[in-house]
Amino acid sequence: MGPNLGESSKRLLDASEVDLGFAADVGGFLPSGARLLDDRLINDTLAFLRDPEYRAVLDPSRKGSPIFCTPNKRPEVLPDVIKTDMYEALEAMAKTVTGAIGICPANRRHLSQRLGVRELQAPP
Repeated sequence: MGPNLGESSKRLLDASEVDLGFAADVGGFLPSGARLLDDRLINDTLAFLRDPEYRAVLDPSRKGSPIFCTPNKRPEVLPDVIKTDMYEALEAMAKTVTGAIGICPANRRHLSQRLGVRELQAPP
């Protein structure tokens, strides 16, 4: 999508008086939800991923998220998306946060502690 078309599309969507059910995003369109919840729970929380330091996390996340977030649409590919794209994003986050390569048990513990979550488990 060229810059003029993308900007025009975003401007038209923003000017719409009704929710059309989708929103312009970098590189395409995404289904929209409740705008306030999207902004506060998703966009604000994940805004740090736009930092170039997190590019290795953002790319596979962006690739896998449409399927991961709507598992009923393509349930046959969901396990593959989890094992590839989403796990790749998790590994990239682990590397960025801990400085270590791979998610061996020690790195999983370190990442879990840094993120303040229960210890992460490797996929089967």
